[in-house]
Amino acid sequence: MNLIHRFLSWLAWLQIFISPTLLGLGIGVCLWLKVGGLTGVASGLLSILVGVGSGIWLAEKTRRGAGTIELMARNIGNPELHKPELPKEEI
Repeated sequence: MNLIHRFLSWLAWLQIFISPTLLGLGIGVCLWLKVGGLTGVASGLLSILVGVGSGIWLAEKTRRGAGTIELMARNIGNPELHKPELPKEEI
C-alpha cells in the first residue's frame, strides 16, 4: 500500500509541476521565434527556466502543505466540474 501511495503522490506532484513548466516552455518558444538570434535563445531559455523553477516551487509547496494527493482530490471532486445528468426522455 505504501508503494501505491508514493506512486500516486509522485504522479500528483508531476501534474502540479507540469502546468507552469508548459507555460514557461510556450512563452520561451514564442520569444525565441519572435526575437530570434542569441537574444531570442537567451530569453527563451530564461523563460523556460523560470517555468521549471516555479513548477518545482509550487509542487513542493503543495506537497509540504496540504499534500499533492489531497489537492488533486479536491480539484477532481469539485461538484461544479460535474455536469448534472439530464433526465432521459421517455419514448
